[in-house]
Amino acid sequence: MFQTTHKLDFYQKDWYLSPSCKAFKVGTCEGIYDIFDNTYRIIAIVNDKQGNGHFEDVLEWFENSAKRDGYKLAIVEIWNKRFKKHLIKKRGFKPFSDGVIKDFSEEQ
Repeated sequence: MFQTTHKLDFYQKDWYLSPSCKAFKVGTCEGIYDIFDNTYRIIAIVNDKQGNGHFEDVLEWFENSAKRDGYKLAIVEIWNKRFKKHLIKKRGFKPFSDGVIKDFSEEQ
């Protein structure tokens, strides 16, 4: 059984504004994602208590799912340039449109 760094569960439900999107919650992080063209796409994310490491758990959940399914993981739009640089330099993402992407399709 998969377990994140902080042992946080992944909760999801249909997002009320779009049937193709899901709302998710991991610890103090909440967001919206969808799946398109074999890619988990994080559309929005907020951490109510920054610095507690819960975003790490979010990435662990999505990366684990992408590896399991042979998919890609994208964060579709990033306004914070420092955060985008961190994802590219430290987390192995590549620039993609206004966001970043990481390919797990070859790791199955």
